[in-house]
Amino acid sequence: MKVTGVDKIQCMQKDSNVVRALSPLEKHLCEVLSRVEIVGKRGRVVPVLLNYEMREWITLLMETRHDIGVDPENEYVFARSFYGSKGHIRACDSLRKYSQLCGAKYPDSLTGTQLRKQIATFCQLFSLTENEMDMVANFLGHDLKIHRQYYRLPMEVLQVAKVSKLLLAMEKGGGSLSQAKNFDDLCLSDDGK
Repeated sequence: MKVTGVDKIQCMQKDSNVVRALSPLEKHLCEVLSRVEIVGKRGRVVPVLLNYEMREWITLLMETRHDIGVDPENEYVFARSFYGSKGHIRACDSLRKYSQLCGAKYPDSLTGTQLRKQIATFCQLFSLTENEMDMVANFLGHDLKIHRQYYRLPMEVLQVAKVSKLLLAMEKGGGSLSQAKNFDDLCLSDDGK
């Protein structure tokens, strides 16, 4: 993350049409989270969400960087800490190192790639619209084509997770089928669960 990225925190105007269309939870999230943009792989701009505590830590890091030997010319937030270096600490290297040091049972599965894959996999269970899928793919630094090609759930999982709900609803008399518009609207019990 370059230093200039921290200045890109965007505040939303409370009276904008976009904000008025958001749910109360979404409005709250916009108030407590900041969005910054960093340069990812192949120069692609990738957004990062920061909470208050993260912003405070980054501010402290920026204020004390000279104390730990970061070259004043280095533009990165997570800069290498020796004078003359214009480089940065690579996130994938840090994840690899600390996944080993923390004693994780499967440290090789604690990677950015695995996290993106897990997010993409869960998104398929939510029956996202094309626009929502595009938004998530862009947030993860992918384009939608790559997102679909590499992070598609196996058909067996989708059939068990989605089609089984339809079959169970039909078995229970099909009452919830008349109100459902998609798999996610199907209710399988009397209490709405």
